[in-house]
Amino acid sequence: MEQVDLTIERGQIVALVGPNGSGKTTLAKILAALYAPATGTIHWNGIDAARFDPAHLRSRIAAVFQDFQSFSETIAENVAFGDLDRETDRDRIGELLEIVGFAAGELDLDQLIGPEHDGGTALSGGQAQRLAIARALYRDADLLILDEPTSALDARSEHGLLAALRAMGRTTILISHRLANVAESDRILVFAEGRIIESGTHADLMTGAGVYRELYSLQADLYTPDDS
Repeated sequence: MEQVDLTIERGQIVALVGPNGSGKTTLAKILAALYAPATGTIHWNGIDAARFDPAHLRSRIAAVFQDFQSFSETIAENVAFGDLDRETDRDRIGELLEIVGFAAGELDLDQLIGPEHDGGTALSGGQAQRLAIARALYRDADLLILDEPTSALDARSEHGLLAALRAMGRTTILISHRLANVAESDRILVFAEGRIIESGTHADLMTGAGVYRELYSLQADLYTPDDS
């Protein structure tokens, strides 16, 4: 990472896009206090993050990276792990499961996740990913980081999740290769080789002839049916 200078306002959804290895996830993990920046500083509300206990910072952040996992506990316990300091709120858990794309009553909150021979149920990749997102949302965090959160979701679940994030007003860092997902973000940052090479709204970036417009147009052409 080099020459990365940005300010994220409270309540904004900021999307990070660019090819694999361009620095998106590295920046997200630095913001999540999992890595310390080699140079430069990060400020939270004007205070140098180095002055905070990293554990305290992490308690104010909820993140779902691509190595998400489920635990051999019940559905309710898996979601409640997002905030062990609060009493388990089953109604809220049910609401969050619907937000991430599960139908009402689709999951038994008391169903154990695990090998079938132990009485548990195995989740599909998409179900496990949605459960991980619900776990992150269960924590009322100051910053939500989602690294490719919809890679295993169908289009309907994907649209519903992104609409819910905007309605919640959560400050969100969203990493996605699906540019259609990020079009309504407050700001889009395009990365290449550890640097931000373009920044703006979808409308801003589509007016130029830069990398974002090229990638967006390529994806749009890829998913547009050919009527010829």
